[in-house]
Amino acid sequence: PLQRRSPWTVAAQRMRLTLEALHGCRVERVYSLLELRELTPRTAYELCVGDVHTGDVCHVPILVWMPALAAPSPHMDALRFTLSYVDALKIESRTCEMCIGTARPPADIAPEARP
Repeated sequence: PLQRRSPWTVAAQRMRLTLEALHGCRVERVYSLLELRELTPRTAYELCVGDVHTGDVCHVPILVWMPALAAPSPHMDALRFTLSYVDALKIESRTCEMCIGTARPPADIAPEARP
């Protein structure tokens, strides 16, 4: 439903989400209707979210390709997310960062044998 928004409910302004593929991973597709810029082909993208009001939720599905590894890895960072915005209450620039990783089992184990 269409909702009226008040300038008093803005929590963050000029929000940008930067995503970067790490360790040989590639971003195959970013599923979003938001303004999207490719900074480095299939590696780094920037999403312009704009102003965010209190209670807003934004889902951005991402299709990631991961290379085969020669040896299993208990943890490997696949994507780094950096969120930049202006705090509307304190009028300060803010940045936060998070990495998403995964465990990589040996390639010769059948899918049904994996825990």
